[in-house]
Amino acid sequence: MAVHLKYGTGDSLLYGPNGHMVYDCGTACNACDPALPATLCVVLSGLAGDFAAYNGLHELPWVTGCHWVVEYGDAWVSLTFTGGHWEGSVGADTDCSIHFAAADGDDCAPWDAAFAYSSCTVTACTDADSCTDSASAVFQAVECPDNTCNACDPAIPDTLYATWSSLAGDWAAANGKTALTWVSTCVWQAVVGSVTVSVWYYGGTWGADVSTGGFCTLRRDGPNTACAPEGTYSSEIDCSDVACTDHDSCEDSSGATCVVSYT
Repeated sequence: MAVHLKYGTGDSLLYGPNGHMVYDCGTACNACDPALPATLCVVLSGLAGDFAAYNGLHELPWVTGCHWVVEYGDAWVSLTFTGGHWEGSVGADTDCSIHFAAADGDDCAPWDAAFAYSSCTVTACTDADSCTDSASAVFQAVECPDNTCNACDPAIPDTLYATWSSLAGDWAAANGKTALTWVSTCVWQAVVGSVTVSVWYYGGTWGADVSTGGFCTLRRDGPNTACAPEGTYSSEIDCSDVACTDHDSCEDSSGATCVVSYT
């Protein structure tokens, strides 16, 4: 499951790695003025057992209402305002999750809320001591820094360049070199004509795609080093031209490749 839900700024309509339409128009949570952002961040520490892998910084895209969540397969990290207070949770699976809650208030400033351990479910955890060993864990909402992709040091540049070749059909306009701007998590993106050009990191692999939306998307995979997106993306992973105006777009673009560079 893709986790990248925030792809633009303002009232732009763009498309993510799976061709899903997404908006970034701020959020309506608690009628805050200014509105809470479409991406919130949390920092986790002290998690153990099945939860240990989720220590560190996470960027959570807004889903609906006052609910932000990032998913990692069946696992997740979430932040929600409900019942007059903020709650956070980390789940390694449906019945393997730990929960935190803050006192009432801080409706429009989750980063000011003080979270405390509230409950934990260990039924489906592989480590039966996951809850006990995580009882002192810290869940803290924070304001998101710029470009936190994979906590790279030095950070990956906020501008990446994608040079596509041999694209045809609905994606032909994206051939050539395009400057992509970092927009959220590990996603860089730009729009060329009617084509959204993206480079992103997910599941241990860098990917590049071109899309006009929905099932009109071509994807190529590249390097598998978290902090090194540069290289040739030629591994053909997925292509769909069902929703393309040219239904031969995939066949005619079978030899397409993308080179990602810093300059």
